[in-house]
Amino acid sequence: MTKRLLGLAIAVLALFALQTLLATSAAARASAVLDGPGTPSVRYSPAALAGPAADRGVDLLEDSSDQRLRVRQWGEVEPGGSVTVIVGGVGHTAAEFDSDDGRTPTGRAMSLPQQARALRQAAADQGLRPPAVIAFLGYDAPGNVIGALDAEPIRTGAANLTALTGALNQLDSTLETTWICHSYGSLVCASGMFTDRPEERPSQVVLIGSPGIHLDRADQAPADIALYTGRGDEDPIGLAPALGLLYGSFGADPARPGFGAEPIPTDPGTGHSDYFRAGSSQLAAMADLSATPVSNRVPVG
Repeated sequence: MTKRLLGLAIAVLALFALQTLLATSAAARASAVLDGPGTPSVRYSPAALAGPAADRGVDLLEDSSDQRLRVRQWGEVEPGGSVTVIVGGVGHTAAEFDSDDGRTPTGRAMSLPQQARALRQAAADQGLRPPAVIAFLGYDAPGNVIGALDAEPIRTGAANLTALTGALNQLDSTLETTWICHSYGSLVCASGMFTDRPEERPSQVVLIGSPGIHLDRADQAPADIALYTGRGDEDPIGLAPALGLLYGSFGADPARPGFGAEPIPTDPGTGHSDYFRAGSSQLAAMADLSATPVSNRVPVG
């Protein structure tokens, strides 16, 4: 009996320690989001930002930047035009950018370069002028779900993302910038929204497959940012806020009814890696948001 009681006590203490660790981790992520971005760790090449388009894209980081990072652009940024930044989440690496196999190392999701090209193609398929699209791996993305509990990549990613947006606006202050943020990348974008420099904020943010962003309502985001969200009916990320031990770990689900973000349509059967699937309703909606000026926008839902 004594051994059983001792074992039970150890299990209870272990569970308490785990809950404490998760609560501390959740608090750190909430702080990383609500406190906004810190100091950028990379520099962007002015020549690359202003340069012509290339079939394989143009690398925007200066050569001295962290070699684990990649920020690559397809299409030219035209005066008064639009530019979209796709922010990836767990599992994206520099190797994926430089590989021709078109998949992340897990083999389950499209690479960020593939997503960028798919978005431009979807705009063209709708008769829209394809926007300039930037695949953003401007931070050391977590390699797995456990790594996603870390808050530090949020701060780094947000700082480098807002610095990119600021650099683009230095080229042309009339640009409309869209951030499309997938999974853990939505936390990076949520933090970036709280920059205290208006020129570093986007015109609109699209959160897809988000585990939560530590906001309770869309109206808590900066008023000058239009907020959109989408989650597939077969995306298990929707379970994250409901899991007992992880409850509140990533904050409120921005795709839930009542949050207040403008929904984008998603096709039946859409899973966590399907948001950029060719011919899908969600890809068409994101392409329309990226390519159509805000002044001409109609609801997408």
